[in-house]
Amino acid sequence: MIVAVMCHRDGGLKNIPTQARVVPLLNKVETPADLPVAQELATRLLACDRIEAVAIGAVQSTDRPITAVVSRTAAIILAAGGSSRFGSPKQLARWGQQTFLERAVDVALASQAKPVIVVLGAEIDQSQALLKDKPVELVINENWANGQSSSMKAGLAALPPNVSSVVFQLVDLPGISPDTIDALIQRYRATLAPVVWPEFEGRRGNPVLFDRSLFPELMQVKGDTGGKSLLVTYQDQAERISVGDQGILFDIDWAEDLEKYST
Repeated sequence: MIVAVMCHRDGGLKNIPTQARVVPLLNKVETPADLPVAQELATRLLACDRIEAVAIGAVQSTDRPITAVVSRTAAIILAAGGSSRFGSPKQLARWGQQTFLERAVDVALASQAKPVIVVLGAEIDQSQALLKDKPVELVINENWANGQSSSMKAGLAALPPNVSSVVFQLVDLPGISPDTIDALIQRYRATLAPVVWPEFEGRRGNPVLFDRSLFPELMQVKGDTGGKSLLVTYQDQAERISVGDQGILFDIDWAEDLEKYST
């Protein structure tokens, strides 16, 4: 009922200027037991495209009036490369019963990230055939030979305006789990940090989450690299999450890596 009223043009959205940002506040979330219900309600409210985010908290609290801000985090899967070092298309390499590409997409779809955007370049026809029944948005990067930054920019350009952050997922990290992506999103909602990355036994890995405020800087990156330079620039403001998912470290660049990590 709350969602229906808040999202109705004659209810919560009545007379709101088109240029205004709509961020409802769920108040009186005063104990940890209240939080799951509030988060569920916030997720339902985000089904309304006009709502940008939902703040959760207890405004009379002198300690921390806002405990979380629930917003849309997209997943961008970078799967456009030619895999010159690997020797064959990594998108189509096998990981168990799936290809790397199918595995990456299924992991993203099982997480809280929405929408899921897949950037393709090399091996377009076979990749599209593999994903024809998946609820993802496909973006074709005609400039994929210019390196990873070109795919990153193509994915960012395809994002809807109501997305507040993005997780960049590499197609050659098939060992990561949806729980790792969800952990990044939860830490971002609690801190609104510009960057959130996972660590396994103190070692930084992928995927990495970036706040929308950094999108302009990401769009300026050139060459065969992603957002690594921003991790250095914003390391003092970044949030780190310790995870038990060793797959965050296993990027597969060479054919022998696949044999090593799959045994």
